[in-house]
Amino acid sequence: MSRKGKLVHQACEARRGPQGAFESWRNTRDVWVEFVRFLAQHGMLTRRIQDVTVASVELYLHHCEARGLAPSTTRNRSTELRVTLWRSGRNVDQITNKLFGLTRRCRDGKKRPPTRKELEKAYRLARAMHEGFYLLLRLQELLGLRRIEVLRSACDLDRWLRLLLDGAHALPLRSGGKGGRRRRFRILEHRRTETVAILQQAVAYCRAHDGRLIEGRRKNLESAKHSLAARYRAVGLKGEISGHSLRYLYACELATSEIERGVDECEVLLGVAAVLGHGPLTRARFTLRTYLLSVLPRFARILKNGQLISIPEELKRDERFRAPPRIKEKGARAYWRTHIRNQRAGEGKRGV
Repeated sequence: MSRKGKLVHQACEARRGPQGAFESWRNTRDVWVEFVRFLAQHGMLTRRIQDVTVASVELYLHHCEARGLAPSTTRNRSTELRVTLWRSGRNVDQITNKLFGLTRRCRDGKKRPPTRKELEKAYRLARAMHEGFYLLLRLQELLGLRRIEVLRSACDLDRWLRLLLDGAHALPLRSGGKGGRRRRFRILEHRRTETVAILQQAVAYCRAHDGRLIEGRRKNLESAKHSLAARYRAVGLKGEISGHSLRYLYACELATSEIERGVDECEVLLGVAAVLGHGPLTRARFTLRTYLLSVLPRFARILKNGQLISIPEELKRDERFRAPPRIKEKGARAYWRTHIRNQRAGEGKRGV
């Protein structure tokens, strides 16, 4: 392995850590491949990641700005480099984007909730195309699930239906959560009957189609994700009203109904952040400026000059708004580690 390859490998191993995901690993690899290539071109390549200088990082970031990269991209690369250096044992508390002089970016969301007319058109095309895809879109709108969550939770639809028929107001998400976190998400009470009807149709469809709403060409999760992305584009859910915008619509409907019911705006914001699967206390501002941007005037009481006022201490200590614990699942990486270890021991795939 060349020196550049070793440095990229060290960065990926440091960034991944004990709880990293494959997607994070790929992002780290892409950033560090380009960064290491830049170091080699300018004679600043080191043998260890711990020896990378702050000056070389700053020079690389200004090089990205000079190439015309978007401020958000440059700041994301800065964060990626800084986190990797920190995980490798470097003290990088003093290294900030402000120190590097990086341009600030607008954190407002680039998407918006689709209108009812746009939704009806998408639903009409989806139903003509594929019944399972239509039901998946309806579940995303009514439950506010991510794409991967609704794909992996087909086995929980029956459980959710039974809970709703028993009068439950919140449902458990067991698989597919970001970072392996499980959470409880609330239903839209004013649309409970509609939610029950869609869940009944989804349960019947999954029973007739091997427990899947969408099936890709290779009959695995990755293939289903690609198939779903193509179907989103086919029904016009792209750009600012992509499939993820259905979560925006769910968040806005939930926040509006809670505020009209008389709940405090700050409590509504933390509750919406929690049911969306974000860190309620740390991501409240992000949730407000991204998912709830279209209903921002309703939160005028807790805003000052367009910025969120600090969250009261009693709400910070409230158990309802604590970040959900991370559940360490035994995924593909654990499988192949065991498989390789057994192969070296001459045991084949036994014990995996």
